[in-house]
Amino acid sequence: MSTKKQLIVTDTDILKELDCSDPLKFQNRIMRLRKFDDKIINILNAEIPTESFISKGQVNPVNKCNQFKQELRDYYDSRESAIKKCIEYSKNEVDKLKHTPDGTPLYLIKEKNYNVRLYQQELEIDRIDQARTFKAVEERCRAYQ
Repeated sequence: MSTKKQLIVTDTDILKELDCSDPLKFQNRIMRLRKFDDKIINILNAEIPTESFISKGQVNPVNKCNQFKQELRDYYDSRESAIKKCIEYSKNEVDKLKHTPDGTPLYLIKEKNYNVRLYQQELEIDRIDQARTFKAVEERCRAYQ
């Protein structure tokens, strides 16, 4: 039974620790995760070999590319679901405040609505980062398909 070395090494435990009740803490943690996106070219260069290494038969680039793409899909799916969880959490907070019988102050409802928009913006940013990362992977792996 052989286990493949994971090509993408990221701190996915951060996703489990995301605190949806504190938007600033959330943004700081998601920013740490996005540092991976900034390093994607370096990771690709380290993991997917150049022609000289392929000709020596040291690495199978097709397998590496496929593994890399699958790991990226899994990683981004978990990141997206974590952000969507926070969007849902914030929407529920707004609904609770709107339906409190004692009449919640308007500024609290506005604050929670702001949090919903903030998480939705983070989701859009994440989708842009994801598209850019997959474009870099496709360009690098194009020759091996």
